[in-house]
Amino acid sequence: MKHHALLSRTLFVVLAVALLAILANRFSALGGALAVLRRITPGQVLALLLMAAALGTDAMSLAIGIGLRGISWREGIRVSLVIGLFHIIMPLIGTAVGGYFSKLAGGIAQVTGAAIVAIIGIRMVWGCLTSEGTTQASQCKLTGLSLLLLALSVSIDALSVGLGLGALGYNVYLTSVLFGVFGAGMTAVGLFLGKKIGSLVGNYGELLGGGVLIILALKLFLEG
Repeated sequence: MKHHALLSRTLFVVLAVALLAILANRFSALGGALAVLRRITPGQVLALLLMAAALGTDAMSLAIGIGLRGISWREGIRVSLVIGLFHIIMPLIGTAVGGYFSKLAGGIAQVTGAAIVAIIGIRMVWGCLTSEGTTQASQCKLTGLSLLLLALSVSIDALSVGLGLGALGYNVYLTSVLFGVFGAGMTAVGLFLGKKIGSLVGNYGELLGGGVLIILALKLFLEG
């Protein structure tokens, strides 16, 4: 457990340093940043808003499934923030590393994330069918490496999208911020809706949530 916690903290630090390095490389001065922002058109902003909402649907689906099994507000905030952070980082990485590597890394990460989502969903369904739902739910807490991989799996589309939008002349930093805000916001909404629905359907909430996660895992696997 201590090794997992240390590994997750190390990954967070690495991601934060990578994000700062990319930002420092792109924006060497405040004047340059303002000049980039002045080139943004209303049409680009609208397109980015629609794209951000579309990319947030996987995160929202995952969040609904998790919310159906029950989740504390602290865990919900953590999950939302981590998914939002990955939605910010992915477009920047996609722009930096280029198309080939982003497709290769994206496929591996998405298949791995799909496997984890499927395992959590199967455990939830099995726990409900064997009347061990409470125990199984407590064992499925999203922490450490599992949370990072899940966040990566539902934000991986932003990797290639960020690369494509950057090539078309869209502002990659505005893109990243909007993707992050929508990713975190739609995750929070999904967790809230899932928890509310779960409170209405009672013990069947975990069964329903597990089914949602299994379907999402199949979707991620087929796309990977």
